[in-house]
Amino acid sequence: MAVKNPIFKILRCPGCGKQNRHIDPLPPATPCPRCAADRLFSTDWYIKVIVNNKPHIQAVSRQKQHAESALKKAEAEIFYDDYQINQEWPLLSEAITALYKIRWKKKKDGEGTRRRAELLTEAIGDVPINTIGKRHMQVLAVVLGNRGTGDSTANRYRSVLRSILKHYDLPYRFIPWDPETEGRICVLTDQEEKQIITLFQNGPRDRRREFYAEMPDFISCLIDTGARPNELLKLPPGDINFDTNMLTIWINKTDKPRSIPMTPRTKRILKKRTADNRKILFDLDIYQADNAWDWVRKQMGREEDEDFVLYACRHTSVTRQLIAGADAVKVKEWHGHKSLSTTMRYTHLAPHDLTPTLKLLEKRRLSTNRQRKPKVTKK
Repeated sequence: MAVKNPIFKILRCPGCGKQNRHIDPLPPATPCPRCAADRLFSTDWYIKVIVNNKPHIQAVSRQKQHAESALKKAEAEIFYDDYQINQEWPLLSEAITALYKIRWKKKKDGEGTRRRAELLTEAIGDVPINTIGKRHMQVLAVVLGNRGTGDSTANRYRSVLRSILKHYDLPYRFIPWDPETEGRICVLTDQEEKQIITLFQNGPRDRRREFYAEMPDFISCLIDTGARPNELLKLPPGDINFDTNMLTIWINKTDKPRSIPMTPRTKRILKKRTADNRKILFDLDIYQADNAWDWVRKQMGREEDEDFVLYACRHTSVTRQLIAGADAVKVKEWHGHKSLSTTMRYTHLAPHDLTPTLKLLEKRRLSTNRQRKPKVTKK
């Protein structure tokens, strides 16, 4: 049950010590009915909350709106470690709304988290969160399976549910976790890069696909900079310094700003695109870019290749640098990888690292063959 009249002032009698709570104190106070002494209202407003299933009264402020604000925060569980309003468990939809306001909304992928949480409601029903159990996980698995959801994406839905239950201090370890495979890293060859750019240069220019004209420059910059597609699309022209030949990405997935040097091709493209003082570099959004890439996949007969995606441009940038002999730590800093282990996923694609080993193996084979060659004795 919710606390009745959780905001109030206290009416005290200095004579006998009797106290009463008043939700709407109006001075002057009436005399004490017990000892006839003049009573006084407290200076501060109080709130009543439940701490460990026990009532707790807390002085807040002289201003009533401050007490109202503190109570709302307690209800939203910002002060969860200190206070907890004793009420019935919320429905899943109510918990999603609360967490979005106090936690997810502030994050870059807040909207995406909320959409995944809303799918949970569609899948397992808008049930009280304290009733969620293994049976609901079986239903969720069927729904995600019917949608063709991969292991990593399914885990993202489960992660949202875990965070909800964990926030409300409910058991969550019964939620399964699918093992994730890293998959194949798709790297574009020089010939494929030229083919993609040529296809877009000569591609359709009807009213629905005018944005295809932006793709040749966009693809070229993605491959040369190794930036994530969204990072390049959101890059303000003011963050490009042609004097130092660097572009700076301030907002990114890992929340670590980084500066990237520009190749001559990238510098030429970006200089042309900033010459007219435009506010955005590419007249394109991520959905249009994905749409255009789907078209080029069809043109190249790669529709069934799930790894042939726009992100392959970034994979190509990392791999080309490693093949050229760049230090893995420098490649990590260039591309903004969170850890070196992410960069190391690409090292097996740099065959030059194993060439000396191959030479040693071949040298050993030749040496062994010479030793085994039978000697010819002269008669």
